[in-house]
Amino acid sequence: MDIGSKIKELRKENKLTQAELSLKANISRSYLADIERSRYNPSVDTLTNIAKGLGLTLSELVDVNANMQTLKQSKSYFIEQYLLTLGYEVVYDSEGNIILDTSNVQYEISELDIKDLQKSADSFIKFKLSEIMSKSRKISKKNENTPIAAHNDFSNDEEQQKLMQQDLDEL
Repeated sequence: MDIGSKIKELRKENKLTQAELSLKANISRSYLADIERSRYNPSVDTLTNIAKGLGLTLSELVDVNANMQTLKQSKSYFIEQYLLTLGYEVVYDSEGNIILDTSNVQYEISELDIKDLQKSADSFIKFKLSEIMSKSRKISKKNENTPIAAHNDFSNDEEQQKLMQQDLDEL
């Protein structure tokens, strides 16, 4: 379940309206509606405020353990796909062995080898990002939790227009 659907489900379980939760979370009702519909991915600060509004911790809201398992699986998948672009295929045989298949020969490798590749890739990417960021112009972030007037990205969506008008009326 995506985070927007989970927030909507928890809000309804707590018998809160979008207006009530958005007030508790210090965000606009239309922004909360967009989050619930997965139109926007909220920042960690916004998620923290929403979690507090629901009477939860951030980790309870995002279910850290389930997300960590998904992250580990996606990292493994990323490494396997990256190796494939380099001409190496990772194959899991029926006995549970991991085989690195090249054009000429196959190698039996361990899960630790895959994890080592992940760590190496993580370290290299972080290093390259730090190089890139050190020579790039910094742009300060705006505080996303400050209620602002609604924007009109969805001019053909009547429900969205209604929510935006209510937000404007509150200002």
